[in-house]
Amino acid sequence: MRDTVLRAAWWADARVQALDTEQRLLLLYLQAQADRDGIVQVVSAQLVPLMRHGAERLDAVAAVRVLEQRGLLGLWQHADLLLGTQTWAWLVRQHEDQPSSGALALPRCSDRPAPPRELVLAVLERLLGRPASAAEGRRACPRSW
Repeated sequence: MRDTVLRAAWWADARVQALDTEQRLLLLYLQAQADRDGIVQVVSAQLVPLMRHGAERLDAVAAVRVLEQRGLLGLWQHADLLLGTQTWAWLVRQHEDQPSSGALALPRCSDRPAPPRELVLAVLERLLGRPASAAEGRRACPRSW
């Protein structure tokens, strides 16, 4: 576990304000677990405790899908020979919302898979409301290029 911070602008973002409390909590949890590039493994069993009392895994997955539909993250499956198929998320604004230097700067975890380029461009398109260029994709997630 490590300390993280969020810029004040995160709370003012209209997409974040439109989320209900549970969805905001899920997004905060994912941001706290993500590396510098915004890559985090989505494990539904870890998300269930963040949901209302009595929630099931399907509820947690559905809540994460809402975040995806709103353009806050992208989800993909990654096959690993040892660990099997895993679900990963790319948080679009992680590099903007976290400090880039200093004691609270997040590390890059090179063992995490990079999101597919197509996913990066699709998420940016939902976020921007128009097709994203390859240059915008490269700036948003250089690890995928």
